[in-house]
Amino acid sequence: MLTSDAETAAAHILGTTADLDGVRVCTVVPESLAAHVPLIHLARIGGTTAMPTWARGPLVDTTHMALSCWAGPDLADARHLARCAVAALIGARGRSLPGGSTLSRAVDLSGPAYLADPYAPAGIWRYLAEVALTIH
Repeated sequence: MLTSDAETAAAHILGTTADLDGVRVCTVVPESLAAHVPLIHLARIGGTTAMPTWARGPLVDTTHMALSCWAGPDLADARHLARCAVAALIGARGRSLPGGSTLSRAVDLSGPAYLADPYAPAGIWRYLAEVALTIH
């Protein structure tokens, strides 16, 4: 059995987290950023996949995921959004995912960090975070 796609799994978790109601979660940044904030963009940036065998069971995917979080009107809004997103993923350990996979591990690799976005309109701020997710 193949695991759930990591970006799809993370988007599902974030999209069903009560603390993130009203937040758009995507894998492609929309052209009109201002019309879509608060926004979390997910991108797989690395990781490994273990192939299944009769002894090991299902395929295991350990992925590194980058989260780019835009919000406003204050810088603190973007930082809060990033912190909530990371907390939601870490808090989802053990959760069943669509397709029959399970999120077995979630680790904060790089806490929220401010990174200016030169293309964002005034009053829209971006924070980045990185997590490692293990899905089987």
